[in-house]
Amino acid sequence: MEIESSPIRPATKRKMWPWVVVGLLVAGGAVAGAMVYQNANDFGQIQVKLNEPDAQVELKVDGKPLQLAADKTAKVRTGEHSLEVSGTDYKPETKPFHVKRGITEVIQIDLRSSVAQDPALLRAREVAKILAKANTLFEAEKPNLDEALAVVYQALEVDAESIDALEMRGRVQLAKGRLEAAREDFARVLKAEERRPYSFLGLGAIYYNQGNLDACIKYCTAALRISPKFIPAHQQRSLAYYRKGDTVKGIADATAVLNELPDHTLALEKRGLAYGSLGENQKALVDLDRYLKLHPQNAVMTLARSEINARLGNLDQALKDRALAFKLDRKLSFRVEPIIKDAVVALQAKLLASDQIKAGELAIRAREAFRNLNKPDVLKFASEALKLDPGNADANALVAWVMLEQGEERIKMLYHANLAVEADRRCALAYLVRSLTHSETDEAEHIVSDATVAIHLAPLESPAYARRATGFNHLLEYAQAKHDCQTAIVINSYEALAHFNLGYAEAMLGNYDKALESFNRYLGMKKDARGHLHRAGVYLKKNDIAKAKADMTMAEKIDTDVAEEGETVYPEPKRATPAIKLSEADRAKVNKLLDGAKASLETNDLEAVMNGIEEILKIDPSHTPARLLRVRVLLKENDQPRAIKECNQILSSDPESADAYLLRARAHKSLKSIADLTVALRLKPDYADAWELRGHYFYEQGDFAQARADYTMALKHQPERINSVLNRAYANAFLADYTHAMADMEAVAELGVRRLSKDEAADFHWVWAMFHERLGNRFEAATQRDLAVKVNRDIVNRELPPFPHPPGIIEEAPPPYREVWEEIPPPSPAKPAGESSSLRGNEAPRGLENSPGSL
Repeated sequence: MEIESSPIRPATKRKMWPWVVVGLLVAGGAVAGAMVYQNANDFGQIQVKLNEPDAQVELKVDGKPLQLAADKTAKVRTGEHSLEVSGTDYKPETKPFHVKRGITEVIQIDLRSSVAQDPALLRAREVAKILAKANTLFEAEKPNLDEALAVVYQALEVDAESIDALEMRGRVQLAKGRLEAAREDFARVLKAEERRPYSFLGLGAIYYNQGNLDACIKYCTAALRISPKFIPAHQQRSLAYYRKGDTVKGIADATAVLNELPDHTLALEKRGLAYGSLGENQKALVDLDRYLKLHPQNAVMTLARSEINARLGNLDQALKDRALAFKLDRKLSFRVEPIIKDAVVALQAKLLASDQIKAGELAIRAREAFRNLNKPDVLKFASEALKLDPGNADANALVAWVMLEQGEERIKMLYHANLAVEADRRCALAYLVRSLTHSETDEAEHIVSDATVAIHLAPLESPAYARRATGFNHLLEYAQAKHDCQTAIVINSYEALAHFNLGYAEAMLGNYDKALESFNRYLGMKKDARGHLHRAGVYLKKNDIAKAKADMTMAEKIDTDVAEEGETVYPEPKRATPAIKLSEADRAKVNKLLDGAKASLETNDLEAVMNGIEEILKIDPSHTPARLLRVRVLLKENDQPRAIKECNQILSSDPESADAYLLRARAHKSLKSIADLTVALRLKPDYADAWELRGHYFYEQGDFAQARADYTMALKHQPERINSVLNRAYANAFLADYTHAMADMEAVAELGVRRLSKDEAADFHWVWAMFHERLGNRFEAATQRDLAVKVNRDIVNRELPPFPHPPGIIEEAPPPYREVWEEIPPPSPAKPAGESSSLRGNEAPRGLENSPGSL
């Protein structure tokens, strides 16, 4: 039996463990054992022989028993030179041992005395000293790789078979980019000694650089089987999982790193971006905040935090971060793609053919030209992209934009715009361009709908806000238009359309001085006939006839057709009706009537509710709670037009009513509802009903990442909302995040399936069975299916959503060591993950079918 030494690794800066206690309990006759002690300076060897059939010996170092590993091989390192031996019928043949039956002796051994007698140990000692110098050069803040490699070769001259020197050479070769040379060194090390985590990690890093992600994960896993808390292996494997599209597993490895090293900047950076890609915006914000405390000058990560804050509705902080990022790096202002990419979109991109990849690259160049309003280049690159991939969303959207600018047929424009939206429902540019193709007078609601989706996909793009303001102005929603224009101008002070729409909204609200300021800024950027006509209308309101005529003359010079329309005639501003001061008696009567109306609504006595409301409004015509109650009754009666009209009347007297915006969102039953809910949440950030309802609309739109984020916010404020938990589980499943989907299903079970209707409970169990099947849990899947059928036998005939299979599932390799390095795959790029099914569900989220209606 042999107990081998473990050489000092130059790779680590840690102090050598003061004790490695290895135990030896041997039974049998004619068995020989050898033990090697080692520290930074001393090597020694002691021979132990047992000659009796039933002999037993126990070895201790400084009173601690030595525990032998299961494979009868162990490593021993200690800075002390005392050995305690006890045994029965122990007949040592090698001095200085002297042990009698039942007697224990402590023997002091000077290991250095044996070094002079063993040339192999002398070589090992010399190699360790040389490698310590190489490691210092390699681990320096500015590594000197050439000199480190030269020092390693000195060690190999001393001992050409030293596995420590070979491993160190492999690490230096890897750092220099010599992948094949490094691979050969690591393979030689593993042939000589199987339990070498650094060599497994080195192979993993090599295959990561060659694009073979499966091989990288395999070798990092091998390293972690040897040393479960080997931080570099966790970090390398997390990077491989991220690139493979298995973001959840990547986050798990990054978390393992951060549990040991909370300030590991690379892990914080990657995990923060990964959380953002999954729509876990709050968790992403925590990681990015921690990262930026360590590296406040990182412009890219500052811009990433800006994107996360924008998603969470923290627009002021988002704009501060954005301005800081551009100040740190001016080149970022020309960036086309977001820092944080949607995980589903990234996974889909890996499944593209070569022509589609080339088309995507051309589309990016077209987008850059679009930002610079360079129509010829936009048309050139977008057209080339469509030849390679007719379904490219960006290219179709940009071709539609060029057609719009050139005044071509609207049908052709809408054809390309619709193709863009159908191709990629996560493409903000597609929705923005389609909003531009809609007729301003006839399709204002469509403008608002498409611009709203564009805003939520890209919250820091000013054109979408400016365009939505156009739709709001045509819908007479001047307060909303004003807010969008102000937001667009904060993002980009040179957004001309925002200044134009702001001037119009201010004029319609009767704020003529502010309107004049906006039109002046607009005309300072763009000499436009319509701008002059609108400003002329403002001058007429201010009785400045001379300036009004000058603007009319200028409009005629620029465009006679527009000038024929004449100056804009703005209405007189509405004067707010003074609030009625109620007496104490009237106030008490109103409160009593309101309580009675609410009680009647709970019993569904709608006639009694309306009668109570009429009595209240006779006393106080502007009583907001009573009008809100009337809207609820109208929604129950499916009278959406009257409900919208009532909400508008409430908002005219109380523009800060979040409830009015929420109820109007229910009445709209369209993507315009998202705009109303966004305003409601700006006015009341803890409004759980609004978060959940907006989540339903995003869910139906197929924007599952945003739906999940909204459901999470609803649950943050009201954790018992079973609708939000259940719908978030389904959203997670559409995103192939079955880890979180299963956790949500368990939460639903804890909240109580009895709170669901019969059909909903059956669907719940049936879908949970589908989740178990996706994860290979067949027994649990069968159990849930049985429960579903028990609740409702008709479940077998129901059509349920086609949830995708989880991407990037990798079979864990058997215990590594010899079989791992013997099966090293060739260095070829990894194949993409398996295709996932459609991301659109055919079932409305729970809670939506009865309130806001389908989109």
